[in-house]
Amino acid sequence: MKILRQDPHEVSIVSAVGAPLGMTAPQFLTVIGAGEIMIALAVLAGLFSRFVAGFQIGLLLAMNGTAILFGRGTIADPIGLLIHNLPLLVCIFLDGFCNPVRKPAAEVAPPSQGNLP
Repeated sequence: MKILRQDPHEVSIVSAVGAPLGMTAPQFLTVIGAGEIMIALAVLAGLFSRFVAGFQIGLLLAMNGTAILFGRGTIADPIGLLIHNLPLLVCIFLDGFCNPVRKPAAEVAPPSQGNLP
């Protein structure tokens, strides 16, 4: 949703923290949204699952921490934000670190057909 329709609350958080490289808050949210799409595509493709999971966890913690520490009060309930993101962090961890290393679909052999002619 950071690309199609930006949440005014997210825009205010980025405005309070300050967008890098001279970008406006909406421009920076678009960049974040594009990055989130690339991460989602990597997860769906099963590419570098452990690296992507670690990157996602670090990025999510960095974004939440930055908003809490430097958002000038735009995060009304910092503990609630962390609790809200806890299920996502657990899912990222389980998918990235507890699944066996996945192969791309092209490398996976089709299931055995048994003794069919």
